[in-house]
Amino acid sequence: MKVAETMMDKNSGDMVYTVGGISFTMKLIPSATNGHIGNRHDADNEPHTVSLASYRIGETLITQELWLAVMGNNPSFFTGSPAKKEAQCKRPVDCINWYQAIAFCNKLSIALELEPCYTVSVNGELIDLQILTADSIPASNNADWNNVVLDMSKSGFRLPTEAEWEWAARGGSNSDDSMWGEVESGIDMEEYAWILENSDSKTHGVIQ
Repeated sequence: MKVAETMMDKNSGDMVYTVGGISFTMKLIPSATNGHIGNRHDADNEPHTVSLASYRIGETLITQELWLAVMGNNPSFFTGSPAKKEAQCKRPVDCINWYQAIAFCNKLSIALELEPCYTVSVNGELIDLQILTADSIPASNNADWNNVVLDMSKSGFRLPTEAEWEWAARGGSNSDDSMWGEVESGIDMEEYAWILENSDSKTHGVIQ
């Protein structure tokens, strides 16, 4: 069995990747011209327009099983007592920092034979992220890692920009009605998402 595989859905343009037997989907987000994002109630993110080339973003949060397959560890707090009929491995990874997130992106890229997007230098020497161990990633503020270089022309995985994340989260909608992610009257949010009232103070498996 192949350690890593890549397939594309010809109809949707979505990509399905498999690493160590764990599959995940990257959804295609169409390009946007003068897409409306921002929030009129947020001084740091006032309404504005963006133009974005098409891109792909994870269909779900990163699961604990995918993180384990790529990083070799599971730092999550929620590692026991999953909800009834839910699989522990399908819960999203938690308790990770930004440094761990970019290291994960690079390691995932390498596993799938893609070009890593991030480079980190310590004392002038490039870190070999292919052999970097999880416990050697800084747990707190680190000047070297803060100076990471991102090359968005590379073919590998990276974190989405704020605009990319918001455009995907808004469903590619220019409607001001989605500014707060409001719901129609009569809609029961508990039927669509895990929130305070139905989560039992724990994480849940993705797509549950």
